[in-house]
Amino acid sequence: MNPQPDFERLADVFVGAGEELRKLPNVPVINQGQNILTAITTMQARMDTQFDALGARVGRLEARFDRLEARFDGLEARFDGLEARFDGLQGQFNGLQLQQSAESQNQLARLFNSHVTSPTHDFEPLRNAQNQVPRGFPRNGTALASMTSANLARLLTSYGLQPQEEVEGKRRQLRHFIGVVYQV
Repeated sequence: MNPQPDFERLADVFVGAGEELRKLPNVPVINQGQNILTAITTMQARMDTQFDALGARVGRLEARFDRLEARFDGLEARFDGLEARFDGLQGQFNGLQLQQSAESQNQLARLFNSHVTSPTHDFEPLRNAQNQVPRGFPRNGTALASMTSANLARLLTSYGLQPQEEVEGKRRQLRHFIGVVYQV
């Protein structure tokens, strides 16, 4: 008969191998590998915590920047409103300057016209609110005497006056307005 396996001896070998395998964690290389793995896991957990905290801080900063941007947008809108108001005021001021300039020139023209003594002497034309001489302003007393009712009405209206009904009333109204004191 051929040699047969010794099961008892085989069992002792496996028990001994098992006991030796249980001692493997005590081997420095394997033990240090486990320590390194534990250290890496701990560092990763700390980094995750720090990244989460950093992400939260960045989120808060973004929210603050969004609030600042909204405030700047509000300020920009207010400045645009102020600029529009300033432009409006500047336009009004320019209009007042124009009217003031026209009124100053008109005062001088009325003074000049008050010294006209003949229907052939030229009038100094008056300016309207836009600081322009309206079309059809009479050159002198003779031209004023020959103006039609419609032309007189248009000229009086261009100066912001309400024309009278009668043509002679319109002539008197225009003569008085431009400062002529003699009778044409």
